[in-house]
Amino acid sequence: MMPFEQLLALAALAIAGSFTPGPNNTIATVTGANHGLRAVVPHLLGVPFGFSTILVAGSLGAAALLAATALWMAFQ
Repeated sequence: MMPFEQLLALAALAIAGSFTPGPNNTIATVTGANHGLRAVVPHLLGVPFGFSTILVAGSLGAAALLAATALWMAFQ
């Protein structure tokens, strides 16, 4: 069971993390403020593409690792 202090710290971290803008939001805001909307559109389109690519690559890597482990265990 988690002590109350740890649970409180976890709740505080979750609340702060949900309201804090990520680095992509901050960079897009600064770029938009300094250079206008036209300069920030490629960034706005690239963030979801890059994040999706990272998720797919990580999932494929984890799947390959699990498959290799299962294959290795089968021939032991």
